[in-house]
Amino acid sequence: MLAVFGVGLAGLALDRVLLRSQGGPAAASAGLSPSAAPGSPLPATDLPAGSAAPQEAPVTQCLNRLWSDKEVDFERVRNPFSLPSSWSNLNEKPARTPLDAGEVFAGRHQLTAVVLDGPRSYVLIDDRLLRPGQEIDGFRLVTVEDRAALFEGTGTRVRLELADL
Repeated sequence: MLAVFGVGLAGLALDRVLLRSQGGPAAASAGLSPSAAPGSPLPATDLPAGSAAPQEAPVTQCLNRLWSDKEVDFERVRNPFSLPSSWSNLNEKPARTPLDAGEVFAGRHQLTAVVLDGPRSYVLIDDRLLRPGQEIDGFRLVTVEDRAALFEGTGTRVRLELADL
């Protein structure tokens, strides 16, 4: 690490002592008059003999000259940040109607197990044991079947079935 630092320091010293007198930014701008601003054209006295001073217009004048004879119809101009109409699905029909309470209930809960034992049957839904007559989220367990459970609530019936493994 010290060796790299030493090489860098030696290069800096070499640049400052030996190379600075031959050129660099100070030498390059030394020939300009103090009134010349950066970016402005060179005075005619600093140009080689036989060449005329370039007369360049500012960028705004060039752009105005280019667009002065153009007529832009702003009604037909597209927003460059908007998506193409081919990417939009505004013309398509909605995929589904809003979910009713039964569909929401069926989407929220999963039947994990069914135990059939006559009047003592029960189901396991989301790690919770339910017997017929008990409720979950406003739906009452009505019937326990071989691989399903039937719930009733808000005027609708929902059947949850065991997932096949």
